[in-house]
Amino acid sequence: MRTSEANLIDAQQMLNRSAALAEKGFVSRRELESRTAQRNAAAGEVDAARARAAQLSNGSRRLEVVASAATAAARQNEAAAAQAQYAQCKVTSPIDGEVLQILRREGEFSGASQGVPLIVVGELGRRIVRAEVGERDAARIAIGDRAEVWIDGSQRRWKGSVSEVASLMGRRSARSLDPTDRFDRDIREVIISIEGNDLPAVVGLRVTAGFLK
Repeated sequence: MRTSEANLIDAQQMLNRSAALAEKGFVSRRELESRTAQRNAAAGEVDAARARAAQLSNGSRRLEVVASAATAAARQNEAAAAQAQYAQCKVTSPIDGEVLQILRREGEFSGASQGVPLIVVGELGRRIVRAEVGERDAARIAIGDRAEVWIDGSQRRWKGSVSEVASLMGRRSARSLDPTDRFDRDIREVIISIEGNDLPAVVGLRVTAGFLK
């Protein structure tokens, strides 16, 4: 029984430390749930040990029932602790989508401090195009403006409309194939929502956009 009580004290101390760190954002919710389940399992072991000790001392039927109930509760807490540990090892996407890129594979080290996601997931049901508008035309673009998008070398045109416009000018990120085009010019980022879902769902595909006035 002393071993069970010592395990309970250790589990309670670990839970207290995890709870303090969780308030500061250093411990995840899953980790806190796992520590709680481990503390509950240790508490169940202590109850079962005490019931067994009382049974040995008194030998009454009532104490046998109590011991059995405490043992069952301990096993349930152990199962909950195992389930919490399993949940910590399970990777679940916060959205429904398709896996676009796998950045970490089985056996590779990863952690929150690394700043690198495990998997990149995208929701491809909605087609959008990110366009960069130069300084000369930046003030002329507004939400709701009609637009066309096409792939160089293709005669196909996709219709769309401006759904978002940046309020702050930024540096250009899309490389131009024109050697005379300057890369250090400021641009205004514009998001175009494409009508329908027949635009190729290739993330990062370079397209050209034109705005209809």
